[in-house]
This record gives sequence, C-alpha cells and structure tokens, in this order.
Amino acid sequence: MREIVPPETFYGNVTSQGVAAHLAPAWHSAGYRGQGVKVGIMDSGFSGFSDLIGSGELPAPAGVRCYTDVGEYETSLAGCSGTGAHGTWVSETVTDVAPAVSLYIADVRHASWSDSRSVVEWMISEGVTVINRSVGGGYNGPGDGTSPFSWSILNTVDRAVDGGITFANAAGNNHRHVWYGPYSDPDGDRLINFEGADESNHLRISDGSSLSDRRIFFQLRWEDSWGGATSDLDLFVVNGDTDEVVASSRDNQAGGDGDFPYEWLSRTHFEVPPEGNNYYVAVQHVSGPAPSWIQLWGTHNGFQLEHCCNGGSMTDAAESANPGVLAVGATHYWDTNTIAAYSSQGPTPDGRVKPDIVGTACAQVASRVGSTRDGNTCWFGGTSQASPHVAGLAALVKGRFPGYTPDQVADYLKHYAQQRTTPDPNNTWGHGFAVLPPPSDAPAPGFDTSCG
Repeated sequence: MREIVPPETFYGNVTSQGVAAHLAPAWHSAGYRGQGVKVGIMDSGFSGFSDLIGSGELPAPAGVRCYTDVGEYETSLAGCSGTGAHGTWVSETVTDVAPAVSLYIADVRHASWSDSRSVVEWMISEGVTVINRSVGGGYNGPGDGTSPFSWSILNTVDRAVDGGITFANAAGNNHRHVWYGPYSDPDGDRLINFEGADESNHLRISDGSSLSDRRIFFQLRWEDSWGGATSDLDLFVVNGDTDEVVASSRDNQAGGDGDFPYEWLSRTHFEVPPEGNNYYVAVQHVSGPAPSWIQLWGTHNGFQLEHCCNGGSMTDAAESANPGVLAVGATHYWDTNTIAAYSSQGPTPDGRVKPDIVGTACAQVASRVGSTRDGNTCWFGGTSQASPHVAGLAALVKGRFPGYTPDQVADYLKHYAQQRTTPDPNNTWGHGFAVLPPPSDAPAPGFDTSCG
C-alpha cells in the first residue's frame, strides 16, 4: 500500500519562475487554478500564439479582437500576426499563474483610444473580470488619476472597474527616463534648472551609438489647469556640440479652454546625423506664474536622461486613483528582494504612493529566447511581465472568491504582499511583492481585506 499522490497542475513544457515566486502552486494543488474566470489581455502583438495552442502552453482564446487600423478589427488570430509577440508572452505568463482561465485577447497596437474603450465594453459584455494591460502611453491628465478627455485610458479603466473588472497595468520601465521636481530658476533667466545650476538634461546613450536610429519621444507636463492653463512652458532639443536648437514644442498656454500644460516632441521633428550622440533637452518658462512642479519624460530606445530618477515615472493608466486598478512594478525572479532598476516609481504629482504592488519579471516564456542580464537568463523583462503575473494572481483570487469586487481583489493582493522596505506602502515597492497566502489561511468572502 502507498499514499495516493494528488494530481499536479500541468503547465506545458515551460513554466514561468514567477509561479513559484508568487506562491501560486499551493493554490493550484488545493484546486484553485482560475477555473470559471475570464481574463482580458489588452496588448500589442500576438504572433506565435496559434503555434502554442494545444501544446499545453496556451488555450485557444475564447474571444479575439485584432485591430488592423483605427476602428477596424478582425476576430481571428490571423489578424494578430506580424505585429510582434509581446501579447503572446503576456498571455503565457497569465496562464502559467492561472492555468484554467479563459482568455479574451485584443491587439490594440493600431487601435485608437476610443477603440480601447470599445475593447473594454466588449470584455465587460463577455463577463471578463480581470484585465491585464502591459502598455503605456502619454500624459493626458493633471497627474491626479483623472483626465478631462472622455477618450483617456484613465476614464477607460474607470469604466472597466465599474463593469466588475480588476485592472492590472504595467507601472512602466521609466525610472531612469523621467525627471520630476520642483520649479527652479535661481538665476532668473527662465531656463529651468534640473540639478543644481544645470539647465540642460543630456541624453545618455547606453551603448555609445548614435541617436540617429533611436525611437525618441519627449513629453513635458507641469502643475496647472487642464483646460485654461496660464503657465506657458516650452520644450527644446538642443545639439550639445553647437548649442543649436534642432526641435521645439511651443504651444501657447494663455488661459484658453484648449490650453493644456503639456508639450511634446518626437524624432519626426528633427534630424540626427549618423554620428550624432550629444543632445540635451531644455525647458523654458515663457510667461505666467511659476508652476510648483515640472515633469519631463523621455521615452527611449537605448538612452536615459542625465538628470532623472526622482520618482513620478508612472505610465498613463498606472497613474489611476481607482482602487480597482493595480499599478505593477517589477523585480527579477533571481532576486525578489531588489527592485528592478528600470521599474517606474512614485509619487504621482498629487502625492499618491505608486506603484501599488510588485511582480516578477525576466521569467521564462516558451515563445522567446532568453538573453543574459545581471549574469542570469532573462526571457521577458520589464513591468510588462510583472503585471500579468499579478493579473494571474488576481484571477486565482477571483476564482476562489467570485463575490469579490475589483476593489476587494486588489485589496486582497495588497494585504498579503510581502513588504521589502518601510514605510508600507512606499514609492518603490507599493504594498510589497505580491504573494498568495497558504490556502488554509485564505479568508472566506467578507473578510476585511483593507490594508489599513
């Protein structure tokens, strides 16, 4: 006679290291695998998804919307091919953590903001109760988690939560690409000082190559009214060798209804010679009252800002103040006591703590070859993978406690997260590293999961 061994969850041939790090296997063994839970994936690129169906890596999606242009989408996986595999990696991560969920996928790479709202309405109608969005975008509000624009992703995630959905969003990989600080102009020349007397913020190239082939996008935001802004600031990109202004954004902020405290520039606005790598960003205060804070974001492909890292680096939806939204920072599976250097940090401009929680990044997925990082193998890096790990945990919680609201699911995960530093919460780890309690310790529905 021998003991009957309980069945083990089959993950396919490849399992994310985040499954064990987040303590999900004990829930799987207890029978909580996300069955009956519908998870939406809003992402960009699902190439290779079809190849993994039937292999144990991915289930056939229960619903598909692949946007091929603004307002136009297909409902088959074929429409999602040829746009990269980021969404496939995200889907693999979610289903490793919650193997029994049903997936509803939406490729929003070519979608408008209004299309993203339509995707959420579709997912609500299908009964989706968890969404992961490992996508970031530009500023479209004053930094308090709201936006005056109906199309804003901030209003879209509010609609998702109102529709019964817990919304996990990548916090962003912008810690070294955002400068956020108080207004400073000690010499009175109206050029903003970033650090000390430095009025220039150089672009630091990580590998010494040229900016000519880099994807570059700058955006500037400051404290003022979104609609009626009276503090007029301008944004410049300058050749550091010649001090020549090569591009500028000079919208007028004079108190009109359409005047917003926002400027932006992209690589389409200026040319960089093949050998060019000495450029900096400058901000000028043209007129009006001095704002209390200024925020400069340089979206990157291989560079960082010389002056950065003061927090304030959340992506668009991660800035939400909605309690049913989880902004997810990143740590690496080989050292979950250390925050990833790139992981976006708070506070938000209105002083709220962000991120909300931290998940695992760099873990293995079947559809991507790993590369070396910090002496370890990294398959899928960034908060893009940390977020679907947490979304998978949310699906397990929702599956066990189907009566939980989005706020309660989010509070449950924050309540049991392992805090790494003080205070709790803080602007590096939020409420801590996401883990599930032992199944026997998990509360019954109605348990007070507030974090206070």
